[in-house]
Amino acid sequence: MNKKVLRKLMKERLAINENKMAALHEQISLNLKNFLIQFDSQRHGQEKLTIGGYSPLKYEPVWFQAFDKHVDWKYSLVHMHEDITLTYHSVDFAEILTGELGLRLEEQKLSSSVIPDVVLIPGLAYTRSLERLGRGKAYFDNYLKNYKGEKIGLFFGLQEVDDVFLEKHDMKLDLIITEKEIIRGNK
Repeated sequence: MNKKVLRKLMKERLAINENKMAALHEQISLNLKNFLIQFDSQRHGQEKLTIGGYSPLKYEPVWFQAFDKHVDWKYSLVHMHEDITLTYHSVDFAEILTGELGLRLEEQKLSSSVIPDVVLIPGLAYTRSLERLGRGKAYFDNYLKNYKGEKIGLFFGLQEVDDVFLEKHDMKLDLIITEKEIIRGNK
């Protein structure tokens, strides 16, 4: 097996019933929210936590499903540039909920970027060693090379595999949150 075959296998594995998928989204989002509340409480007096989120593609966890506007955090969404770089840009939580932002942010949102305290990273597969298989363009790997904050992978438990065929440019995560558990690294 190789990365290409694994990507195809994972897409097939993720083709599950919508009701079951909705329940998985809800539980992952709740686990993430609870983790972030605890993580934020340990920051002792620092500025509001800034979360670097993403606009979910099909089969990617809807990370904000269990969130509400009463959690006092700042939000930013990733923007993928054609040169395979990423930037994060501040957004209102209400804009995330309505889904009106899409995968590419509008020009006025791109005028200034932020560096989130935590980045949420989707993928197609993961290992217990905090390795991630992405979609193959290396957007997140390029960004994470110099990123100093918390790198949180969000996955469905059924995406766990023994090997993602890690290459030297592939970056590991700090922790992975699924609907069942939180897998932590030694940071």
